[in-house]
Amino acid sequence: MRGKLELELPKRMELINHGTHIEIVRKWLNPVYILCTIFAIIWCFGFSTYISYWSQTPLEVWLVDTDNQFFYLPGTVLTFLSIVGWLSRTHIAVSPAKISIRHRPIPMWRSNVDIDASNLKQLYSKETKVYYGRRPTSYYGVYAITNDGGNKLVLGRLESEEQALYIEQQIEKYLHIKDVSMKGEL
Repeated sequence: MRGKLELELPKRMELINHGTHIEIVRKWLNPVYILCTIFAIIWCFGFSTYISYWSQTPLEVWLVDTDNQFFYLPGTVLTFLSIVGWLSRTHIAVSPAKISIRHRPIPMWRSNVDIDASNLKQLYSKETKVYYGRRPTSYYGVYAITNDGGNKLVLGRLESEEQALYIEQQIEKYLHIKDVSMKGEL
């Protein structure tokens, strides 16, 4: 892999060898989720102070006071994102039969993937740029080329090049897939 250099384990990741399979675990907690937590605390504390100032319970505001219900949505979203960031992990289980990707304990919609290992021809990592306004944000993904020529996303939205390359390297190493240079890969 890139001159067969063995990559070090990236931050917020761990590699577990279970004997019959390996598991790569990626923790989601990063500075974005920590900021969400801070904003959620500030928003919820500020909202509860506002409610107590007007001598209403949160339930009364939610059920009766339609003018102030919009305060709940940002607080709910920020709180949910904070919980997801602190608790969730991505589990990549690689066995001779298949690669399974699961997000736990809070599963994300349409995010679990199973790939038949006997159908894998090659793995590669790639950078994707997403523009929020004028500033690009880079995300990284691990892709699989199947024996029938298909191209499938194995795992996306990784935050660093090191994470993508490490996952690619460990899967190829375990399944004895020869690393071949691909057009557009990292």
